[in-house]
Amino acid sequence: MVTNQTQTKFNLGLRVVSVRPTAVVTGELRSALSTYCAVLAGLTMLAWASAGFSQFALHLPFPWNWPLFDPSGRFSDLTENFARIQLLWRGEWGGPVIFVYPAPALLVFAFLSKLNAQPIAVFLTLCCSVYLAAAVLLRRAITQAGKLAISLNVALCLTVLCSYPALFQMDRGNIEILPFVFVLAGITCFAMRFYWAAAILFGIAGCIKPFPLLFLFLSFSKKLYRQAFLAGAIVFFVNLGSLFWIGPTIGKAYSALAADQRVFLHKFVLTYDPRAIHFDHSLFSCLKQAVRLGLGWSTAAVMESRLLTAYVLYMCFAVVFGIACLIYFWRKPVLNQLFAVTILMLVLPPISYDYTLVAIYFLWGAFMIHLLNDRTMKRPLMFLVPLAILMTPHSFLRFGNVGCGGQLNALLLLFLLAAAARIDMPSSLFGELPSSRNLQFEKLQIPIGVHANAL
Repeated sequence: MVTNQTQTKFNLGLRVVSVRPTAVVTGELRSALSTYCAVLAGLTMLAWASAGFSQFALHLPFPWNWPLFDPSGRFSDLTENFARIQLLWRGEWGGPVIFVYPAPALLVFAFLSKLNAQPIAVFLTLCCSVYLAAAVLLRRAITQAGKLAISLNVALCLTVLCSYPALFQMDRGNIEILPFVFVLAGITCFAMRFYWAAAILFGIAGCIKPFPLLFLFLSFSKKLYRQAFLAGAIVFFVNLGSLFWIGPTIGKAYSALAADQRVFLHKFVLTYDPRAIHFDHSLFSCLKQAVRLGLGWSTAAVMESRLLTAYVLYMCFAVVFGIACLIYFWRKPVLNQLFAVTILMLVLPPISYDYTLVAIYFLWGAFMIHLLNDRTMKRPLMFLVPLAILMTPHSFLRFGNVGCGGQLNALLLLFLLAAAARIDMPSSLFGELPSSRNLQFEKLQIPIGVHANAL
């Protein structure tokens, strides 16, 4: 019997023929895409309408009148790090500005700060170009849209126009766009079986921010150990060279960056900030909210002591939970593994602000290719609805001064992780099903006397 998750071969006397899983009818897919568009557009309009009403009718200040982060801090992830670079040029460490990225990212900020043109304009141009190019490439990759072409185009346009993660990332001026580019290129190379190139790209992404190195799990699961070792070597030597460039010695540069990390831990991780926690979708933010609700407001010192205990326990949980998930997904299809790795990268760090949600575009794009090219997904709304909600701002989810949009996103990501654990998604994108483009020209040669229903 042919199931939804397997590919079966039959010997019909003439030759062995591959039979794809039962296809989902066009009407079901059109309905699923329409629901996705309705959720995405409806929640986006609700968020911006509520913000506009608070601004012009109620005259309320931030955070009620703006669905993104505080407008007074717009592009601050760029401008504050530019200030850090200026201190570095003068040979000064310390001060109010800290640097929380790996050493190679400092070179990125140094390059942007040296641009004679407006660096923020260059940054925004880069972001818009990358996202639009990714949308165009995705549309070209979906070759079997057929009668769903209009529905697909509407969904793609709404995702580009309404999508909150990209807007939040650009509003903050965060360099998440660079790991996004390298990981997206790495996933593309992995799908095209260019495993060496994929490992190199994942390694480069890991030089800018460490968590994209989790995508090397895709290489490990296919026993591509040499490629994974190459990625690790790239990370090691690029970091070593960056520390040497920062100077005056590798040891002093490392100590200075490590000191900044300790400041970041106490200033952000072990602090309850009601303004920022609304935009934090890490599982630790859920624990912070539980500590806050259960124990009430306290002095900063008492709250830090409580959160330090919670942080130690959480990090132990995160390691065990992450390893357990990777073991469980070890033999799953690549698309399931992609969901697992991306979601773990988003929820396990102790702080994970909403600009990192641009990574869900990997999941949405790969899922759409699987959904429309393979036509084997029986319950697409289980994935499409959570993805649509994740792509919308939740500024209206506030209780007094405290928002809980980030915690809703954490729960949605866990739901997607559970769905990916339950439903296998073998995909032609990663070579686990025969290509639809090839099969549409292949006719089954069934000998006389064998009824088609026998298949």
